[in-house]
Amino acid sequence: MKRPLTSLVVVARANHQTGTADRAVASALRSYRSHLSDFVEAAELDIWYDVTHVHRLLDAFTEPEVRDRVSAHIDKKAR
Repeated sequence: MKRPLTSLVVVARANHQTGTADRAVASALRSYRSHLSDFVEAAELDIWYDVTHVHRLLDAFTEPEVRDRVSAHIDKKAR
C-alpha cells in the first residue's frame, strides 16, 4: 500500500492539493481495510481478479480542474 498511497500524495502535492492528498490517502486506506475484510470469506479467484479502477481514485479529487490534471498525469504515466 505504501507505493500507491505515496503516488497519491506526490500527484496531489505536484498540483498544490495537500489537503486533497490527505483525504485521498484516508479514503484509499478505508477502501483497503474494507476489501481485506471482504476477502476473508471470498474465494481465491475472486480475490485474484479484484481490481481498483482509476476512476475510483480520481473520485477523491473533488475539484474538476484538479481531477482533470491528475487524470492527465495518470494517462501520461500509463503510456
